[in-house]
Amino acid sequence: MPRLNERIETDIKMKEHAFWAGLSSRSPEEVLLPLLAPDCVLHLPNSPPLSSDTEPALEEAVSDPKSFKKWDKYDLEQMHVTVIDLMAAFVCYHVSASRGGKDYEALCTTVWKQEADGEWKAACHTQTLSPHGYD
Repeated sequence: MPRLNERIETDIKMKEHAFWAGLSSRSPEEVLLPLLAPDCVLHLPNSPPLSSDTEPALEEAVSDPKSFKKWDKYDLEQMHVTVIDLMAAFVCYHVSASRGGKDYEALCTTVWKQEADGEWKAACHTQTLSPHGYD
């Protein structure tokens, strides 16, 4: 029987892949938003943080196809999950992605928290350009 931390690690990795599926979706508001906690902060390179308190708000920005560009493809590598406690964990990894023929590399961290209903929700996601950054 797997240790509890191993199950949490597996859940977090699956959620992170679902998160990137949302970032790559034609309808990120339908795929990504359900994965985000109400107080989630999303901080992407070259843009101010997005949250429910920002202008535009995170939900509004994700729902606007003009401002929120989907990824054409992505690959998550070197994923490392740290379980903080039974209801909180974070994952760090390297992503290689592309959109519009341009390559992108970043170091990412997502903090996940388990809500009262048992669902894991992203509390914070950050991307820092790796030395290669944008192609």
